[in-house]
Amino acid sequence: MQRDLSWRQRFVAAFDPYRALSPDECKALYVDRVGSPAARIVEALEEGGGQARVALVGARGSGKSTELRQVMHRLSEDGAPLVPILVDIGEGLPEKATTVAWLPVVAAAARAAREDWDGIVPKGDPLPGALKAIGIGAEVLSGLLRVVRSVGPWLGPKGLTAAGAAGALEPASEVLARAARDASVSEPARAELDAVVAALRQELSSLGEAAGRGVVLLLDGLDKRPTADSVFEALSEADLLLGLPAAVVVSGPMQLQLDGRFAAYLTPGRFQPLTVHNIPVVRRDGAPRPAGIALLVDLYERRWRDATLGPALLPLPQVTVAARWSSGIVREFLTLVRDAGKAALRAGHDQVDDDDLGLAVRERRHTMEITLDATRWSVLAAVLRDRERPSRELDDLMLQNAIVCYQNDSIWYRPNELLVPYLEHRPGGATG
Repeated sequence: MQRDLSWRQRFVAAFDPYRALSPDECKALYVDRVGSPAARIVEALEEGGGQARVALVGARGSGKSTELRQVMHRLSEDGAPLVPILVDIGEGLPEKATTVAWLPVVAAAARAAREDWDGIVPKGDPLPGALKAIGIGAEVLSGLLRVVRSVGPWLGPKGLTAAGAAGALEPASEVLARAARDASVSEPARAELDAVVAALRQELSSLGEAAGRGVVLLLDGLDKRPTADSVFEALSEADLLLGLPAAVVVSGPMQLQLDGRFAAYLTPGRFQPLTVHNIPVVRRDGAPRPAGIALLVDLYERRWRDATLGPALLPLPQVTVAARWSSGIVREFLTLVRDAGKAALRAGHDQVDDDDLGLAVRERRHTMEITLDATRWSVLAAVLRDRERPSRELDDLMLQNAIVCYQNDSIWYRPNELLVPYLEHRPGGATG
């Protein structure tokens, strides 16, 4: 079968593992898993009367951003109880950033949303002056507003997504990094931060009055932080947000859920934990788990149909094998599908065969293996043997998904499936 450049571009775009779905795309492409995190978030927001604080945590690539976009989609429907504002606060965030580094982009998003809903300018317009006092001048604020309106870490309350007019603008990451840097360098006093929050409060109140309903801030991107401590640092002043006339949802890495401070509600901002677990594609003994695999097969079929790609490139047995190799990590699954498909195209095959998928699996395995030393291999061997959370190397191994966490009648752990074959034949087997 002849597949031209246009077809290949549509295939790669459909299975781009880093593609962020728009709220409109969620209707066709969102796969509702058991205990849907998006549904539980909406439920918590409704029950919280506009004051809920939720932290959505999970492995990198597990689907947290998609869940937030599904929340955005549901709250953009007629009759929804809240106006949603989705902001990527992780983009451009310095390594040791605190809340002050990302507060300006939230303020800019609130202003853009208020203007989108034709809300009345707060009396005296305190926002520019308050931001200037913490190092965010008029030029940077203008850049932030261009970013949230045009190039897309923000999705507006009416469900509008980024336009294609961003090409002539300063790259979003540079604008956001500059704002975070300027705010962090100034080391503002508490009174100056209080002034920014007071101005943000007025923007949100005006937005709520114009929309006739409450507001929720969906703050994505903290899962880019490498450790639980770095997330706590980024939220170090999050108690500032407690007085906002808005609910708040943040996303974070799985390490945050594993931290006792988080489970004890000691996170700044008093966030309620909610976990996006890996899709269960294996049982405790390593045997395939059909229900979890079927969910990823559904995801593959939805994306294939949506991209109108014609006859399937991956036969169902290959999709099923890719699902198991993915360890139930959505991003990993999409990567394997994409790379296996590209391998088949390079080889001139009409469909992916065992060798094509094997090549994709090998490349993903080697990318992970190259970061592992003898100590980490021993830790992984113990995890395979005991199915328990390790006490060493946890942050690094969780960050790269070398260890995955599953939910069943209890929480249990297993090395990434890509690493299991070596561990099973490692000297000493899985005993470490």
